[in-house]
Amino acid sequence: MISPAFVATCIAVARENIQGPTTEIDCSNPSSYDDTVSSTSSPQHSVSKPEAMFYYSGLPSSPRLVYRTGATPWTKPTGPEAYRVLKELRPVFGHKLNTVWKDLGPKVRDILDSVGVLWTTIDVIRFVKVGEGEAVGPVVLWISVAPETLFGEDAHTAAHGYLDLLREFGITDIEVEYRESIYIRSAGPNLLKPVWDLHPTVDVRGPFTPAFGLFIAAQATPHAEGTGGLYLAEGGDSKKVLLATARHVLFPPNEGPNVNYARTNISAPRHNVLLLDTKAFDNLIKSIKIRIAEHAIMAELYNRQIEKLQERKAGENEDEDDVQEAKEEWKKTQKLDEANEAMDALHKFHDEVTKKWRRPSQRVLGHIVRSPPITLGAGTEGFIEDFAIVELDSSKIGKAFRGNVIDLGTF
Repeated sequence: MISPAFVATCIAVARENIQGPTTEIDCSNPSSYDDTVSSTSSPQHSVSKPEAMFYYSGLPSSPRLVYRTGATPWTKPTGPEAYRVLKELRPVFGHKLNTVWKDLGPKVRDILDSVGVLWTTIDVIRFVKVGEGEAVGPVVLWISVAPETLFGEDAHTAAHGYLDLLREFGITDIEVEYRESIYIRSAGPNLLKPVWDLHPTVDVRGPFTPAFGLFIAAQATPHAEGTGGLYLAEGGDSKKVLLATARHVLFPPNEGPNVNYARTNISAPRHNVLLLDTKAFDNLIKSIKIRIAEHAIMAELYNRQIEKLQERKAGENEDEDDVQEAKEEWKKTQKLDEANEAMDALHKFHDEVTKKWRRPSQRVLGHIVRSPPITLGAGTEGFIEDFAIVELDSSKIGKAFRGNVIDLGTF
């Protein structure tokens, strides 16, 4: 059973997360912000301060919106209990852009460079709004730029250059958005089985499952974290499972020579790879506590509503409809039970993670077996060759491993 003291700790963590330790901005109440533009550039192509700050609410890094081409207006929440619309990212499948990106991507990059945009990454994504199912929004060409380097007029000019380029490829249903973001080349027990999308731990369980996107770091450089890519079979009679990732994740360029690495002698020291660096692990624990806090706050709300309904049923309100009040009380009781069950499940998961995964030695996922030096202009198309192959410890992947799958929460 989860203790009140632990719940209070979780709520404190959640409040600190909302307020932010390094800013005085109150992200919990968008209605407290005025609608002046977020930069000194032309108001015609600038977004308001509230939209810049809260447009990407729900994303872990809470990036700041610079400019967007979408025509759908952003509505600022108002009132003392204003709630932000939370968003999540989704990949793009089955769109024409996927088939032409090999040719289109470099041209987008060239436009950015030609107009002097200090961009850091170019992504193609969709958004979904939390609580509205999986109804995805339009495909977005999502460009991150260095903070305070791009403003409305220049962003508008460059964005419409991309839209013109897209029309040359017969694509007219894509929006362009800029966000401020700094891109950093980042770089135990059995991995856990994914769970279905209604399970209380679904939002925090992912990093401990073998689905795509494992957060990994070399044990020698745990501060440089990245993600694992495809799983590979070694082939032949071998049952070994390999993981492909980027070399710069496991051999940060500024921390050693760019030379070939190959572990051909099994007696040679292993270059171990961890699941989650220390900071990422601590952030995950924090995320679990925040989820507990969310359910605790809702449970308190349901408790109050049930008490009010019971008071009205007792005769304090002479106009009550007994049948309707009973139905409402039953619904609230069900929701209260669900919130308490979710807290218990998350608390159990928190204990499991802290006991079995906290020490780095418990999170050793495998070791590097091959990683050629990073090479610029490799092959006939001049791409960057930047990869490493990790042999996974068989004791880690266990029965939860299902190959190259994406966790959609439908297991």
